[in-house]
Amino acid sequence: MKIQNRDSILVTCSILLFLSLWLYLFQNTLASTVNTWNTSDTYGHGYLIPLLSLYFIWLKRFELRATIIQPCYWAIVPIIGLCLFWLIGELSYTNVIKQFAVFLFPLFFVLFMFGWKVSKVIAFPLIFLIFCVPFGEGLIPLLQVITAEITIYFIGVIGIPVYVDGLFITLTSGVFEVAKACSGISYLISSLAIGSFYAFISYNSPKHRAYFIFFSLLVPIIANGLRALLIVLLAHYSDLAIATGFDHLIYGWVFFGVILFIMFSVGARWADNNVFKDENWLKEQKRPEQYKNIFAAFLVFIIPLILVKFYSQNIDSIADKQWSNAKIIQHSENWQENSLVKGSAISKFSKADKVQYEQFVKNRFSVDFYGAYFEREHESKEFISYENRIYDINQWALDKSEVIQIGDATFNRYEVVNSTGKRKQIVFSYIVNEESYISRAKVKLAMLQNKVFNHQASALYVAFTSDYTHNSEQEKTEIINFIKEHINQIL
Repeated sequence: MKIQNRDSILVTCSILLFLSLWLYLFQNTLASTVNTWNTSDTYGHGYLIPLLSLYFIWLKRFELRATIIQPCYWAIVPIIGLCLFWLIGELSYTNVIKQFAVFLFPLFFVLFMFGWKVSKVIAFPLIFLIFCVPFGEGLIPLLQVITAEITIYFIGVIGIPVYVDGLFITLTSGVFEVAKACSGISYLISSLAIGSFYAFISYNSPKHRAYFIFFSLLVPIIANGLRALLIVLLAHYSDLAIATGFDHLIYGWVFFGVILFIMFSVGARWADNNVFKDENWLKEQKRPEQYKNIFAAFLVFIIPLILVKFYSQNIDSIADKQWSNAKIIQHSENWQENSLVKGSAISKFSKADKVQYEQFVKNRFSVDFYGAYFEREHESKEFISYENRIYDINQWALDKSEVIQIGDATFNRYEVVNSTGKRKQIVFSYIVNEESYISRAKVKLAMLQNKVFNHQASALYVAFTSDYTHNSEQEKTEIINFIKEHINQIL
């Protein structure tokens, strides 16, 4: 009994030491995660995840007490990998990478310190912690399209005349936009998290768990399309009297609550008994009485964490002064600056060190140029972030995109449309170390490489915008010609 008590104290101390070190070393990453929970309705469920994880571990307490502890030292390999993964996120200021690494550390801590058998018992609640990470924003455009397609299909089945332009749905009663808030991303992530938890507390069979998790992924996507359809129909048949303001959100959440109730009611019909072991089962087991070298193991575990944290705080970067005191581009002799241009740019990059927004005119064709230069990126001033937008998704919807090559530079070309049917074309690129990129992920990688090897953290975003008539090759050619004449100034 004394040995068991000693083992319990050692296990408790090692867990408390890990939590203390984890909270201290990664306090900034954890703080940014909590800040997202506080400021985003999509990720407000984040507070529940650690509580549900602890509750699941509590339900497994009797099985844990009967499990032999045997450290798995080779787990230091994935731990080092996670440290490097976190370092990449830290140096590239990519929060989601850092957050995934931080919330996977507990899983590999348990594997390293307590072994395969213990980690197998509580693998789910430790993996479940990844739902603390605010991820999934990249799915919003796809979910908007799916929601729009479901809505348009059933409107056609009902027989209501409809005109569709991108994400704008025009009925006789008015124009409806499948906006970011209509994508259903908050429903999808919440349903997947809750559905995963329900599957593991209700089923013993891995197959049944997988089926229910897939069910909890599919149902909110379809349900969100039906929710959007319901809101459009309510607004249409009431002449926009209801379901267009705050009640729009109320109807959405009430409908989603009903869908969750139905989903869990269906799942409960196949729920298993005795998913968790009880105290009577524990009494029949042989109790383990071993744990050795805990402090030596713990020291081995914390070394890579401390080293990677130290390196991240001592690498510095210098600024590229190329555009610090000059315009990013000057007009060529064929184009003139329009000093009377009014309004704001369609693109917006917050906290840039230098911004140039000007309109250039040749004959009757005009091009708006927007350039945002970051001398030195840091955590509170990111070059690639969701704050920085190519266009305002609340006012414009993407209708078409293509990749174009202009000289040695690669650009993305977007065609966007608003609720009034007005169209614009946006040709844009990201410039890092005199190379052009259109992939945000590749920009992050290039900036990371530039920072580590060249100790530079500067970057430039350029966007060329003009009004656009649908399928107008002449307007497309004009904006490309403008870029050709000025491209040497940005590369």
